[in-house]
Amino acid sequence: MNKVVAVANQKGGVGKTTTAINLSACLALKNRRTLLIDLDPQGMSTLGLGKPKEPFKGIYQAMMNGRDLMDCVMGTELENFYLCPCSPELSGIEAELYAAERREKRLGEAVEKARRYFNFIIIDCPPSLGFLTINAWPRLIRSSFPSRRNSSAWKASRISFRRWRPSGHTSIPGWPSKASS
Repeated sequence: MNKVVAVANQKGGVGKTTTAINLSACLALKNRRTLLIDLDPQGMSTLGLGKPKEPFKGIYQAMMNGRDLMDCVMGTELENFYLCPCSPELSGIEAELYAAERREKRLGEAVEKARRYFNFIIIDCPPSLGFLTINAWPRLIRSSFPSRRNSSAWKASRISFRRWRPSGHTSIPGWPSKASS
């Protein structure tokens, strides 16, 4: 079964991109065909893999222009490790998604067509709970909320996790079984 994993936290600087790149590389080294989607408009996964942010060549085109996601995918230096990069247009997508139909399903629809080609799809989410991050959640099998060990990072993780699980229940060791405000 193919798995989709979102690496998300509304706080920046907690290791989302590092986690996404390293997880993708490790899976590729284990002979799992892995796609890393750079959904963060900052494009640090793209730049971190030595790829440029090129206009009209990225996840934005698959989400907003109906382009096949596979047309946006490029190889990396590792066998079995592929990247769907961030392109400059992604920086304005939140405003465009605001009035768009099916705004919370755009990524899921794009990913669904490509799932059969990969064992894992890793999504590097932006540091927010905006439409891009919301797009990453609905069709997921697994999610990761990386966090540094400081109070503001943990608070952001708890808020993210609560929003992701509307019931308020958590399954994070050391946290109460029912999230509190």
